[in-house]
Amino acid sequence: FQPAIKVCERSIKRDPYFQDLMTLKARTHLNLQEFGKAKALYLKMLRNQWPIEDAWMDLEEFLVLRNPPPEILELATYFEDPFYS
Repeated sequence: FQPAIKVCERSIKRDPYFQDLMTLKARTHLNLQEFGKAKALYLKMLRNQWPIEDAWMDLEEFLVLRNPPPEILELATYFEDPFYS
């Protein structure tokens, strides 16, 4: 996973608003259980008012399949379910 994060970081430096790479990087941190880093990226997406459907699906999958830590439960409260709003 670390090579994927490095590629995302280099590409995001060139284009800081590349939403797909930001989502991929956040998803990778989430799967590596680097919850603080994932949370920071997801919150950045919310602050930038980016479409959050992918982020919501990442969190929803994590909440259902795993025993989520408090950081992820807290992060989930920032999202409204985009499919039911």
